[in-house]
Amino acid sequence: MVKPEQLEKLGTQISKEYLDRQIPLTDGLEKVSTLHGLNQNQVHRVAEAANVKTYLELMKTADQDSYIEFDVADPNEVIDEEPSSSKTASKGKDYLEAPKKD
Repeated sequence: MVKPEQLEKLGTQISKEYLDRQIPLTDGLEKVSTLHGLNQNQVHRVAEAANVKTYLELMKTADQDSYIEFDVADPNEVIDEEPSSSKTASKGKDYLEAPKKD
């Protein structure tokens, strides 16, 4: 199980890769999600941490009147790439169908 502190650290790592090496946040999110086997909720938390950290770091170097703009980490793009069997299971499809009779 991944602890909340670890999710925050993963988000910080993704942000650092974006700021230092221009690796898109969503690509970084996909990588850590796969490496650590994160579930949907964890992917959302890591994306949130990465986006906030990136915004705060960009604010440090921005002009006072400037608008901060960057491509945020999109957890939905990462979650949509899961195998189709896990997608249907997570949506509870079995509960929407009538029970099968033997």
